[in-house]
Amino acid sequence: MFGISFSEIILILIIAVLVLGPKQLPEIVIKARKLISSFKNFANHLKQEVYQQSGFNELNVAKERLINGYHNIKDDIFTNESTNHPQNPVYELKETVQPELEFDKDPELF
Repeated sequence: MFGISFSEIILILIIAVLVLGPKQLPEIVIKARKLISSFKNFANHLKQEVYQQSGFNELNVAKERLINGYHNIKDDIFTNESTNHPQNPVYELKETVQPELEFDKDPELF
């Protein structure tokens, strides 16, 4: 945990008990926990705000729409091919469907 071994944690706790006293230590731990929790919430909120302001959310929505459209078209082709060629629809589908475009080979298309 954070590069601290168990024996170092025990040593820190012993020093904290000696310096702060056993009565104040629980109160300080509770305050530290609340502070850390509020910092995490702030960081998560800031992350979400930057994500939304940067436009990545809209890009992900568009990406999901394209993927869903691709799958719908692929399913339609498979359905049409299976009704036209009932003897071996999978083989016929492989012959008629063109391979997917690769982003590395044709970057100007995207």
